[in-house]
Amino acid sequence: MALDFRFSRPDDHEQIQDVFDDGFVFSRSQLTGEWIPEVEAANGLLVALEGDLIVAALVITLPDAQRGPVPPGALMEYMAAEHPKRTWAMLGPLGIRRSYRGQGLGLRIITQATARFAEYDLHVSVTESHGESYTDMAMVEDGHLRQNSRGFTVYRFAG
Repeated sequence: MALDFRFSRPDDHEQIQDVFDDGFVFSRSQLTGEWIPEVEAANGLLVALEGDLIVAALVITLPDAQRGPVPPGALMEYMAAEHPKRTWAMLGPLGIRRSYRGQGLGLRIITQATARFAEYDLHVSVTESHGESYTDMAMVEDGHLRQNSRGFTVYRFAG
Protein backbone atom coordinates (compact mmCIF):
# COMPACT_ATOMS: atom_id res chain seq x y z
CA MET A 1 0.00 0.00 0.00
CA ALA A 2 0.99 3.64 -0.20
CA LEU A 3 0.01 6.96 1.22
CA ASP A 4 -0.07 10.34 -0.38
CA PHE A 5 -0.42 13.86 0.99
CA ARG A 6 -1.28 17.02 -0.92
CA PHE A 7 -0.14 20.48 0.13
CA SER A 8 -1.38 23.84 -1.05
CA ARG A 9 0.92 26.81 -1.03
CA PRO A 10 0.80 28.85 2.20
CA ASP A 11 -0.79 32.27 2.36
CA ASP A 12 1.52 35.27 2.04
CA HIS A 13 1.79 35.56 5.83
CA GLU A 14 2.63 31.86 6.21
CA GLN A 15 5.90 31.50 4.39
CA ILE A 16 8.08 28.44 4.18
CA GLN A 17 11.55 28.07 2.72
CA ASP A 18 11.80 28.41 -1.02
CA VAL A 19 11.77 24.88 -2.36
CA PHE A 20 13.74 25.76 -5.47
CA ASP A 21 16.61 27.75 -3.98
CA ASP A 22 17.42 26.51 -0.51
CA GLY A 23 16.13 23.01 -0.15
CA PHE A 24 13.08 22.80 2.03
CA VAL A 25 11.32 21.48 5.06
CA PHE A 26 7.61 20.82 4.70
CA SER A 27 6.54 22.73 7.75
CA ARG A 28 2.79 22.23 7.61
CA SER A 29 1.64 19.53 9.98
CA GLN A 30 -0.35 16.83 8.22
CA LEU A 31 -1.83 15.99 11.59
CA THR A 32 -3.29 19.39 12.46
CA GLY A 33 -3.11 21.42 9.27
CA GLU A 34 -1.13 24.06 11.15
CA TRP A 35 2.22 25.49 10.13
CA ILE A 36 5.02 24.53 12.50
CA PRO A 37 8.13 26.61 13.28
CA GLU A 38 11.20 26.39 11.10
CA VAL A 39 13.72 24.08 12.68
CA GLU A 40 17.02 22.58 11.73
CA ALA A 41 16.88 19.17 10.13
CA ALA A 42 19.09 16.99 7.99
CA ASN A 43 18.18 14.81 5.04
CA GLY A 44 15.59 12.29 5.94
CA LEU A 45 12.00 11.25 6.01
CA LEU A 46 10.21 11.85 9.29
CA VAL A 47 7.19 9.62 9.80
CA ALA A 48 4.57 9.32 12.52
CA LEU A 49 3.39 5.86 13.38
CA GLU A 50 0.24 4.64 15.08
CA GLY A 51 0.70 0.91 15.38
CA ASP A 52 1.43 -0.26 11.86
CA LEU A 53 -0.07 2.86 10.30
CA ILE A 54 1.95 5.78 9.01
CA VAL A 55 -0.26 8.75 9.79
CA ALA A 56 2.02 11.57 8.71
CA ALA A 57 5.26 12.11 6.86
CA LEU A 58 7.66 14.99 6.34
CA VAL A 59 10.32 15.01 3.65
CA ILE A 60 13.38 16.85 4.93
CA THR A 61 16.20 18.22 2.81
CA LEU A 62 18.94 20.80 3.13
CA PRO A 63 21.28 22.41 0.59
CA ASP A 64 24.16 20.19 -0.51
CA ALA A 65 26.70 22.07 1.59
CA GLN A 66 24.73 21.40 4.77
CA ARG A 67 24.02 17.75 4.23
CA GLY A 68 25.47 15.13 6.50
CA PRO A 69 24.52 12.19 8.67
CA VAL A 70 20.88 12.09 9.71
CA PRO A 71 20.43 12.90 13.42
CA PRO A 72 17.02 12.82 15.12
CA GLY A 73 17.07 16.60 14.84
CA ALA A 74 14.97 19.37 16.30
CA LEU A 75 12.02 18.66 14.02
CA MET A 76 11.61 15.17 15.38
CA GLU A 77 11.80 16.46 18.94
CA TYR A 78 9.25 19.17 18.19
CA MET A 79 6.75 16.83 16.60
CA ALA A 80 7.18 14.25 19.34
CA ALA A 81 6.48 16.93 21.94
CA GLU A 82 3.45 18.23 20.05
CA HIS A 83 2.03 14.77 19.39
CA PRO A 84 3.25 12.57 22.25
CA LYS A 85 0.76 9.78 21.55
CA ARG A 86 2.39 9.08 18.22
CA THR A 87 5.68 7.35 17.59
CA TRP A 88 8.01 9.41 15.42
CA ALA A 89 10.83 7.86 13.43
CA MET A 90 13.47 9.30 11.12
CA LEU A 91 14.25 7.28 8.02
CA GLY A 92 17.41 8.10 6.14
CA PRO A 93 19.73 8.91 4.57
CA LEU A 94 17.57 9.00 1.49
CA GLY A 95 19.99 9.65 -1.36
CA ILE A 96 18.22 12.87 -2.30
CA ARG A 97 18.40 13.86 -5.94
CA ARG A 98 16.86 16.72 -7.84
CA SER A 99 15.38 16.55 -11.29
CA TYR A 100 13.15 18.71 -13.41
CA ARG A 101 10.98 17.31 -16.16
CA GLY A 102 7.55 17.70 -17.65
CA GLN A 103 7.70 21.46 -17.25
CA GLY A 104 5.63 21.93 -20.38
CA LEU A 105 2.76 20.27 -18.53
CA GLY A 106 3.11 22.56 -15.53
CA LEU A 107 4.65 19.78 -13.47
CA ARG A 108 8.18 19.54 -12.21
CA ILE A 109 9.67 17.02 -9.88
CA ILE A 110 11.57 18.83 -7.15
CA THR A 111 12.96 16.02 -5.06
CA GLN A 112 12.85 12.26 -5.17
CA ALA A 113 14.14 9.83 -2.61
CA THR A 114 13.94 6.19 -1.73
CA ALA A 115 14.35 4.71 1.73
CA ARG A 116 13.88 1.30 3.28
CA PHE A 117 10.81 0.87 5.43
CA ALA A 118 10.47 -2.63 6.88
CA GLU A 119 10.84 -4.99 3.92
CA TYR A 120 9.79 -2.39 1.38
CA ASP A 121 11.36 0.56 -0.38
CA LEU A 122 9.46 3.75 0.27
CA HIS A 123 9.65 6.13 -2.67
CA VAL A 124 8.98 9.80 -2.04
CA SER A 125 8.46 12.32 -4.80
CA VAL A 126 7.85 16.01 -4.16
CA THR A 127 6.32 17.81 -7.10
CA GLU A 128 4.78 21.12 -7.95
CA SER A 129 1.96 21.41 -10.44
CA HIS A 130 0.26 24.67 -11.40
CA GLY A 131 1.28 26.38 -8.17
CA GLU A 132 0.41 23.54 -5.82
CA SER A 133 2.85 21.23 -4.07
CA TYR A 134 2.37 17.52 -3.67
CA THR A 135 4.14 14.93 -1.60
CA ASP A 136 3.67 11.60 -3.27
CA MET A 137 4.67 8.45 -1.44
CA ALA A 138 4.64 5.01 -2.97
CA MET A 139 5.82 1.57 -2.02
CA VAL A 140 8.32 0.00 -4.36
CA GLU A 141 8.81 -3.76 -4.18
CA ASP A 142 11.66 -5.42 -6.06
CA GLY A 143 12.06 -2.32 -8.19
CA HIS A 144 8.40 -2.23 -9.19
CA LEU A 145 5.74 0.21 -8.07
CA ARG A 146 3.46 -1.66 -5.70
CA GLN A 147 0.78 0.98 -5.27
CA ASN A 148 0.36 4.71 -5.51
CA SER A 149 -2.70 6.81 -4.84
CA ARG A 150 -3.84 10.41 -4.39
CA GLY A 151 -5.71 11.93 -1.50
CA PHE A 152 -5.55 12.10 2.27
CA THR A 153 -6.31 8.43 2.90
CA VAL A 154 -3.96 6.64 5.26
CA TYR A 155 -3.13 3.10 4.23
CA ARG A 156 -1.60 0.22 6.11
CA PHE A 157 2.05 -0.57 5.42
CA ALA A 158 1.64 -4.31 5.66
CA GLY A 159 2.54 -7.17 3.37
